[in-house]
Amino acid sequence: MTTEVSPDIRSFETNSKLHRTILQASMDGFLLADSEGHLLEANDAYCQMSGYSLHELLGMRYIDLVAFETTGGTPASIEKIILQGRDRFKCRHRRKDGTLFDVEVSGQYHRVEGGRLVIFLQDITEHKQNFQRMENLAQRLQLAVSSANLGVWDRTLHDNKMVWNDRMFELYGTTRETFTGNVDAWLNGLHPEDKEAVVSASQAALNGEKKYDTVFRVCHPDGTVKHIKASGLVIRGADGTAERVIGVNSDITETKRAEEEKAKLEDQLLYQNRLAAMGEMINNIAHQWRQPLNILGLILQNLQLSFESGEVTKHMLDSDINEAMQVVQNMSNTINDFSNFFRQDTQKHEFLIDKAVIQALEFISASLQKSHIEIELLLDENITVSGFKNEYMQALLNIVANAKDVLLERQIEEPRITIRAFSENNLSVVTVHDNGGGIVDSILPRIFEPYFTTKGPGYGTGIGLYMSKVIFEKNMGGRLTVSNIQGGAEFRVEV
Repeated sequence: MTTEVSPDIRSFETNSKLHRTILQASMDGFLLADSEGHLLEANDAYCQMSGYSLHELLGMRYIDLVAFETTGGTPASIEKIILQGRDRFKCRHRRKDGTLFDVEVSGQYHRVEGGRLVIFLQDITEHKQNFQRMENLAQRLQLAVSSANLGVWDRTLHDNKMVWNDRMFELYGTTRETFTGNVDAWLNGLHPEDKEAVVSASQAALNGEKKYDTVFRVCHPDGTVKHIKASGLVIRGADGTAERVIGVNSDITETKRAEEEKAKLEDQLLYQNRLAAMGEMINNIAHQWRQPLNILGLILQNLQLSFESGEVTKHMLDSDINEAMQVVQNMSNTINDFSNFFRQDTQKHEFLIDKAVIQALEFISASLQKSHIEIELLLDENITVSGFKNEYMQALLNIVANAKDVLLERQIEEPRITIRAFSENNLSVVTVHDNGGGIVDSILPRIFEPYFTTKGPGYGTGIGLYMSKVIFEKNMGGRLTVSNIQGGAEFRVEV
């Protein structure tokens, strides 16, 4: 005789199988326990979390899984679920290997079959670790902001409101009580000459054209002016629309003052260097003119003697006058060359390195010849550089003049200066090498310092090499270095 199963029983069994399938497929842990906490069922997810097998878990109580050094999940928590019918809390469970993991527990109590605890558990270990990392990062960020004395601001665009930290109020010379919090209040604190540029930079950042990174001045109510460096990050919504801007401000007033003082000092040094160079050039002009003046003297003496002897002819007179005028013209050209040499360039332009070196040496050739210093030129042709030609030549002459002084001071036999020009790694390179024995190691690091000189009082200003470094590096974006090599000092210019 066959017993038929009623439709209600079939439906119940089907639903039970479906529920079990869902619970087994769940990524969250599931436990079913009686009112005393004995485990009656567990899904695969919790078995994987805890490291226990289902068989092992069914012989345990829920309390056996809880790490009791945590407040949640204790017997009191279970009692609370039973009394209230449900509860949610966080605690730690202990794996089979003894390690702990964080879980968020959602429990319900059903008064069926003597009472049943239905417990769902979500492993929040990674979430908690991420939260802790974020909290640590926030603490480090707060420490960095505090240590760097940064002002932090947050601007919301829908209402144009700004939130500042305490340092921002100090930077702008205002107080939390008087600051209205809107953008206009911030703009009113900017220096009138800088406001338009700041607004433009802000709008460009909002439009996505460039980052917000600018420098401006703020005016305090007492008249104090501060230089501020500001940078910010635009936060955009899902559609790309700018919603917020967060950023920092820092006080760079002292840095600006130092830069201004340095610029003034460099201007003064440049002026002194030009005066010293002009004095040197006047001396060179004297050398350059000595020979033509001698020629003029001889022409005049020859005319006088010829006149006294009655031998002057028109042809002789015309010839001597033409020769004298040619000498005068050469002397005039020398003045023009020196005048052009000291004319300051206003724009960069390309020029040939070998031509610039030769032209520069022409100004001191007479002085070098008088000192019996040999100049050796090893110049590659067609090497160009973009920059200020006159400044380049002045800086190069400072180096050559320094080498000349060393050779004379040390009374070097067969003194020689070798100048090379070549291309290397897409750079134009000029080296000036002398055979003067090199620079003492102890002073080598200071050789480019302003006012540093090894010469006696009245024999050197100590600004020539410093200004050469400023011209090559600051004005032309190059590099000037020095080293001792092959029995002398070698200055290397890279542009």
